[in-house]
Amino acid sequence: MKPLLCLAILAFASACAAKPLSERTPQAEAALTRALEGRVAGAPQSCIALSDMGATRIIDRRTILFEGPGGVIWRNDVPQGCAGLAPDRAIVTRTSTGMLCSGDIVQIIDRPSAVTLGSCGLGKFTPYRKQD
Repeated sequence: MKPLLCLAILAFASACAAKPLSERTPQAEAALTRALEGRVAGAPQSCIALSDMGATRIIDRRTILFEGPGGVIWRNDVPQGCAGLAPDRAIVTRTSTGMLCSGDIVQIIDRPSAVTLGSCGLGKFTPYRKQD
């Protein structure tokens, strides 16, 4: 009886374990490669200033790109992934510090309807700069 109970517990635990992020689609991988082409990654940072951010581009459910001054692109890989993130969606940030930081929550918005589709926490921000 004990082996059967242990087996049942093990099966339940594996079924409840967090699933790893799905592989990036070929289209999303190509979009990310194009966006970061000719750039070199710098050291990840915990926060970036909102005043230094321009356009935002969602690559897929795992990656958001933020344009910064001087051609820098900040890559944010959402630690747990976010089912609502998609290239045709927008994000809304709310902060009282003027900084966007790792762990901050962003809301996912459907552009045409302005309906909130969910939210997710951000990861660290990795700067990508053009090579000289």
